[in-house]
Amino acid sequence: MTKIFAIDPGTVKCGYAVMEGDKLLERGFVEQPAGDDSMDRCSVITQQLFYNISFHQPDKVICEYPHKGGPGMKSKSITILFHFCGMVHSLMNHIAVPIEFVEPIIWKGNQPKSAHHPKVLQKCRNKYGVDITNDTEDTIEAVGLGMWYSKSIS
Repeated sequence: MTKIFAIDPGTVKCGYAVMEGDKLLERGFVEQPAGDDSMDRCSVITQQLFYNISFHQPDKVICEYPHKGGPGMKSKSITILFHFCGMVHSLMNHIAVPIEFVEPIIWKGNQPKSAHHPKVLQKCRNKYGVDITNDTEDTIEAVGLGMWYSKSIS
């Protein structure tokens, strides 16, 4: 069985999920207060994720590729997300864990979150027997990405 560590990157909160076969081993998010310097925040979030990745020793890391987001998304946020992805990629190379970046349109299509999230919640209940209704949006996205990848390799 392949152990997957899925990441939904963010500039303040970053969701993650760890799954192996029919088990959702862990899910959650790491965050830094929005008032901190953006690049410092990105570094701290990356370090926290690196700790979790090192602890779980996944076979593969899957990360949502940054996208332009909605109309309110600032170019600085996109720059920070690309910087974050570069840092995660570099760390995964350092510890020899393969990483794959997936565009949102590939794994969830053009659906708005209001249509996409109920599907992820239902699939998580059905597959893992876990209710993630009260989890953060970032965590739900990471679980959805991980479930999509698990299905794509089986």
